[in-house]
Amino acid sequence: MRLGHENAGTVVEVGDEVSTVDVGDSVLCHPVITCGVCRPCRLGEDMYCENVSFPGLTTDGGFAEYLRTGERSVIKLESIDPVEIAPHADAGITAYHAAKKAVDELVPGDACVVVGIGRLGHIGLQVLDAMSAADLVAVDIKDEPLELAEDCGADYAVNSSEDDVASVVDDLTDGEGVSQVLDFVGSDETTALGPDVLAPGGDHHVIGYGGHVHEPAQTLVDGEMSYRGTLVGTYPELQELVALVDDGAVELETSTYSLDEINTVAERLEHGEIEGRAVITP
Repeated sequence: MRLGHENAGTVVEVGDEVSTVDVGDSVLCHPVITCGVCRPCRLGEDMYCENVSFPGLTTDGGFAEYLRTGERSVIKLESIDPVEIAPHADAGITAYHAAKKAVDELVPGDACVVVGIGRLGHIGLQVLDAMSAADLVAVDIKDEPLELAEDCGADYAVNSSEDDVASVVDDLTDGEGVSQVLDFVGSDETTALGPDVLAPGGDHHVIGYGGHVHEPAQTLVDGEMSYRGTLVGTYPELQELVALVDDGAVELETSTYSLDEINTVAERLEHGEIEGRAVITP
């Protein structure tokens, strides 16, 4: 099986029943191929499709010469270069899905903490900045991502390797805490931030993963806080994100490489040497 789960490109062939795109069209692909008839699909929950195929994970992905997908999965691009928008097919839609849930709970005067300003976090920050009036607090362990965070709309930047995040948030919010936390890291250390910085009734959105949630049940009850997971997003949400990109409200930090450089790119990613998203082109 070939990898490649964030895909965009040019349509080279269509089936007889396809009506929304034609040969030559530029398209962005939703991460999964869905059946459209199961109950989750009927409810618009693409990621829960009972018959889902996931290019790059369960079937051949975009590193193949051609990618076979479904009409339900493609979004036609009018003016956006597929190379520039390809990472939004997973990284972007995941960040957008989390930010949109947070925005539903944010009102003017609220504050929101964004943890991890990397490949997804810088997208989430821009979405929050475009869709809410909340004060945005960026948290990272390095200064360079925090500089990027300020360019992406953060009102405050906190280096957690130097400053105590809870104390800084307490000062910024006059002791009230923040309404929402978006955790793009998902380590034991970052998931532990929720109870320390959230106002009563707040949400800690877990987007990155690898760690654990270690909290007494009483902590959740007393603060009536919630940990909320994020699994990519829906087709309509990807359409909404494309609209934000088209309007210039969301920009990706990307670097482009040819397919024959894939092993070098993988090594650089493993060592944390690539900021933003790496895009592989044919």
